[in-house]
Amino acid sequence: MTVYYLPHNVHACISKGQVVLLDTKRDSYLIFPQTISRILTPLAEVRSIDTNNLNPSSVEINVTKEELINKLIKSGILISNIEHAHTFTRKFYQYPLYDCSDASFSPSIYISLSYFLLFLRSFALAIFYTKVLGMHSTLKSITKQKIPPSRKQNCVSPEDLQSVMILFRQIRIFFYSSNEHCYFDCAVLTRFLRYCGFDAAWIFGVSTDPFEAHCWVQVGEIVVSDWQVAIDSFTPILII
Repeated sequence: MTVYYLPHNVHACISKGQVVLLDTKRDSYLIFPQTISRILTPLAEVRSIDTNNLNPSSVEINVTKEELINKLIKSGILISNIEHAHTFTRKFYQYPLYDCSDASFSPSIYISLSYFLLFLRSFALAIFYTKVLGMHSTLKSITKQKIPPSRKQNCVSPEDLQSVMILFRQIRIFFYSSNEHCYFDCAVLTRFLRYCGFDAAWIFGVSTDPFEAHCWVQVGEIVVSDWQVAIDSFTPILII
């Protein structure tokens, strides 16, 4: 039996019948047509594929299944060593029920020095990791970030998050715009919320036909960085 695995830097999902891969080291996506996706479905389901279970008559493609697997191995998409296959812990996706969109239209509130300094710290680290070290290091760093026990929010309500998001957006306007920069905005916001005691999840999603990639931040079932309706068409491919 020959089994190959996705390395820790490659993540997979199925969107509209197509297998999509995200390589965080290369900061790139790879989308397969439906015919090939039928073969590669196990990669999205269990992060591995058994070449002995590939039915040669199941689908018709332009290359043999052996050629396809070899191409994926040469490109670093598949590996044979299971020890290098699981660095990120896969998180369960909580379908959102609310969002914090009202924070965009709420009146300004007093910004304390402590919140301002937490934002500056989040902003500086986001610049360093996203601009200097790259996507993979950025995600590893946020994965390791712990919520300060003294600030941990054990019971979160939309009202709690709304207040914090009003503060965040009041400060953000002086440093950068979130328009068309969801990746950097999420890098700052995820850190900021965790520093504030919220168990924030950074979610990467994809949609196919045509292909689109997007990311957003949630705290449990509450979307905090976007409108809930804006993310409904995306399939999560990675949750940090």
